[in-house]
Amino acid sequence: KVPRPRASTSLALFTTTASSSLGGGGGGGEQITQNLDEDEPTNSLFSPIDEADSSSNYYDEQMLHKEEKEDWKNNLVKWVDDIHRQSSTKCHCYAIEEINQQQRQRQEKEEEQKQQDRDFPSPSRTNKYHDAVPPFEWVEGISSLDAKSEKDTTKKIAIRTINEKDHGPLLDISSVNSIRHAAQKFWDITNTTSSRFTLQFDQTNSECHLEDLIVLDETGQLKSTIDNLLQNKIYPLVRAAFGKELNAGGATTAGTRLCVYDSLVIRYDGNKASAGDQQYYSASQPLHRDGGIVSVNIALNSFEDGDFEGGGTFFEGLLASSHSPAHLNPPPHHPIIRPLGVGHALAHLSTERHAGAPTRSGIREILVFFLTLRPYPYGVPQRAPPIERAFHLKLAAKEMVQLSSALTCLDLALNESPMDGEAHFWKGFRLLQQGGKGGGRGVEGEGKNKKNDNNEENPTTSNHNCNYIHKSIHHLQKAQECSPFDARIHCFAGIAYKQMVDLKYKDSKSSSSSSSSSSSSSSFEISHADRMILQKQSVKCFQNALYLHNQYQKYGISSDFDVALAIMSFSEVLARLEQYEQALESIALLQDTKTQQGLKEEVLEHVNKHASELTRYCKDNLRQRSLSHL
Repeated sequence: KVPRPRASTSLALFTTTASSSLGGGGGGGEQITQNLDEDEPTNSLFSPIDEADSSSNYYDEQMLHKEEKEDWKNNLVKWVDDIHRQSSTKCHCYAIEEINQQQRQRQEKEEEQKQQDRDFPSPSRTNKYHDAVPPFEWVEGISSLDAKSEKDTTKKIAIRTINEKDHGPLLDISSVNSIRHAAQKFWDITNTTSSRFTLQFDQTNSECHLEDLIVLDETGQLKSTIDNLLQNKIYPLVRAAFGKELNAGGATTAGTRLCVYDSLVIRYDGNKASAGDQQYYSASQPLHRDGGIVSVNIALNSFEDGDFEGGGTFFEGLLASSHSPAHLNPPPHHPIIRPLGVGHALAHLSTERHAGAPTRSGIREILVFFLTLRPYPYGVPQRAPPIERAFHLKLAAKEMVQLSSALTCLDLALNESPMDGEAHFWKGFRLLQQGGKGGGRGVEGEGKNKKNDNNEENPTTSNHNCNYIHKSIHHLQKAQECSPFDARIHCFAGIAYKQMVDLKYKDSKSSSSSSSSSSSSSSFEISHADRMILQKQSVKCFQNALYLHNQYQKYGISSDFDVALAIMSFSEVLARLEQYEQALESIALLQDTKTQQGLKEEVLEHVNKHASELTRYCKDNLRQRSLSHL
């Protein structure tokens, strides 16, 4: 069983390690022993990255033989496939998708029709397939943070079932009430409101697994209701809307079946959240991605009838930039989406980053299914679907201390899902960590920042650090393209540009002062124009990150974005651009209570110390500027 991961706390490492002093070079951090990439750094700041060797050169020196490396990667993939096999067969109480020959032929025709629709889209946003599929509409967002025209600016984010002809909600009121009563009975009997998942505020949220409710129901009626819902409503709906993703990686309708790997009843108690000194983000869930392939959310009570205020699913991909075109057709949706009524559903791919918006008052209840695929017939060896493989490989990478192992996991994840913004982000993040260490080869017995005979930093060390940061920028740029509304990505892209300036500027100074500079400085030198380009890119990234953070705050969404780090780094870049007034305005934001909320004492001390030094630096320069005008 692999639960949805907690909001990561690893980003906070950069708060105390990555932000340098005003004239300094990279950050500190724990030294990791490994064999660095042997490639020479590129002389061009913006030359393309050759990723062909990206996985083969990151292994530590203990993995000497190519066969051992390949065995390690093969065993890792087998482990991921085994996790998927276990999760897809664990929940025996749920019906597995049944497809007969007639249904298969019909689905093949529908797949052809959908391909035609993708090639020649029609204005209608509802499905127009056979009557067995519940009618639905697409919820669309803007595909780029910098979209400035109507052409190619929309992206499909989720679907909602709608009322049409003879079709109504997926669940009738009687079925909805039986599920709600079963959940309440379970909470009363067990005296627990938590589940195996981790993304919840225990004091205001209640969760239980649907399978536990089915086991408690001695009549068997609840199982019959759920099986009917899955076979006749949810599985056909998901096949119709997400068939392309379900058939990725060589999967076929004939060789796979949709199934439930888990299901939850979730209650958000806005009354508890609004009482006393509960957290601002209570009765909600932070930004995250789900496991499985498709998530289906069914409303069990009504927003329209006043059962609760607030709530809904916040989709990061539905955020609209202030630069977005004003008259998109169709217009972009509000970023918080709810099913259209009791018993209706909202469904999306597990890769869409989303959150549970705060329920401000009343009680909101939902039924959530996490769907995956299992091989058919059961027992036939089957690789995990690409989305599932990438998900588990990313989880494994986050747990690995060795850079070599983590990058290999992320390379394998990107092989499965090349446009996975999160995988590109984590690879860029780990490369940036390593490039910011200032470490040399890091072999056993050697410390970081290895110096030459003149007590200057070894050029080979700087070559490797530039190479790491350059590759980090490449992956963070790809992450920005794939996940343009993730504030973390823009923040660390800004830090990467900043560290490239730091490192090259420091290296060019040390090279020019060295007696041997004529033979080595060409690799490090950076022109004033290039430095300005990098710094302006950094400023743009930090502005985007803080804009998106403000959007999160506007809708009450909790995230793992390190706003203190972003403000601190942004202020430093502004100071280097001699925009001292703007830098001081940015530094003042660090004193905001929400900015400091959740920071550990030692981190807060570091932030305040850095802010004080930078404030003094900016004020001194403003004073000198005033005197020079006298």
